[in-house]
Amino acid sequence: MGLVTFENQVYDDSSFPATEKVYDKEPYSDTFLAQVVTCHATTNPKNGSRCFAVLLDRTLFFPEQGGQTCDRGSLELALMDEGTSFADLPDGDEGETAAVNVLHVGIDEKTGVITHYCDGAFTAGDRIKGHIDFAHRFSNMQNHTGEHIFSGLVHTRFGCNNVGFHLSDDVVTMDYDGPLSEEQVADIERRANEAIWKNVPVRCFYPSDPELSQLDYRSKKELTGKVRIVEIEGYDICACCAPHVKRTGEIGQLIVLSAINYKGGTRLSILCGSRAYDYAAQVREQARAVSQSLSVPVETIASAAEKQLQEKGTLKQEIAALQQKILAFQMAEVPSDENNVILFTDVSDNVTIRNAVNDLTGRHAGYVLILSGGPENFRFILGSTKKDCKAALSILQQALSIKGGGTAEMVQGTISASGEAIETAFSQLL
Repeated sequence: MGLVTFENQVYDDSSFPATEKVYDKEPYSDTFLAQVVTCHATTNPKNGSRCFAVLLDRTLFFPEQGGQTCDRGSLELALMDEGTSFADLPDGDEGETAAVNVLHVGIDEKTGVITHYCDGAFTAGDRIKGHIDFAHRFSNMQNHTGEHIFSGLVHTRFGCNNVGFHLSDDVVTMDYDGPLSEEQVADIERRANEAIWKNVPVRCFYPSDPELSQLDYRSKKELTGKVRIVEIEGYDICACCAPHVKRTGEIGQLIVLSAINYKGGTRLSILCGSRAYDYAAQVREQARAVSQSLSVPVETIASAAEKQLQEKGTLKQEIAALQQKILAFQMAEVPSDENNVILFTDVSDNVTIRNAVNDLTGRHAGYVLILSGGPENFRFILGSTKKDCKAALSILQQALSIKGGGTAEMVQGTISASGEAIETAFSQLL
């Protein structure tokens, strides 16, 4: 790198002119024309992979900035005869070449220079045509404008400030500097959707310094230079650099996914627009599946599920009582004069088996081993009040495939062996 000539001016590569932000003026466009200022090999700041840093004189790509992910898309050479300017070309006559994928877009907030990290290279002076993934762009616009409405309402109604914001490709997360109850969150969610239904205009503009000084706008940090304002009349006025929808009705709907206490305040996650629709459709399908499984109307699945949980709890208690009786019959058949006791059982409840081991160790001086499962894989509990169970486990592990651990009084785990092999190894314990 070094000195670069662009539009008959010489620049040091650290002081390129600020990139023209086409996305400010044309947020609904999906293609644009530009010229390559410079291109060099580098690494992708997101994952460290090798790529090329492409600087353009203008771009429609919104960079990762202000908590929002960047636009997706591609760049390709715009084929033109020497001496032809973009203005001379009819729409669609730029020509087509193999596209270069834009892997990431970043911005130097001090200089305003935007860098496109691509999987292919260009040459300084190349004329290019850029394409952005507009479905992704519009989804970000829906979610970002929805967040402004929500945060504006939280600020107005409850005096909480948005001190953290992240708009990923999946969800919007906001941090507020005060607690919000479930009722308050539900109230804001309803009011935000009412703002969407009213289809209020969304105005994005750069006020003059005198105008800016008169505005009471939200901002998470002190700003210098030209400040871009996003105003949703009656709901919010906030400094913001990102593209937004023209009217709130384009957001479609807003859904709160979660709200938790976070660092003395509240962390919220929301979905808007197509993301909210996809989530609602998924929840609806899950509700329909549960409805069919329980053979009840969707409207009653909560109460039906609660009833089944209660019935399951009752059945578990009844099964545990029966297993206790089964194990008690097996224990009664153990000769009282046996030193070491081994029992194979169909009982599966771990608490019942542990209680049985404790009962038998009170009546037998040696080791008590109860196993469930089979025929080659068993769960076991080994106990004793007078002998060291950890030492016994070490001896058994020399002859059997055992995973487990515990204390001197009791160990438990799994054994992969036949019942006959286990009995043989257990008989070696003294």
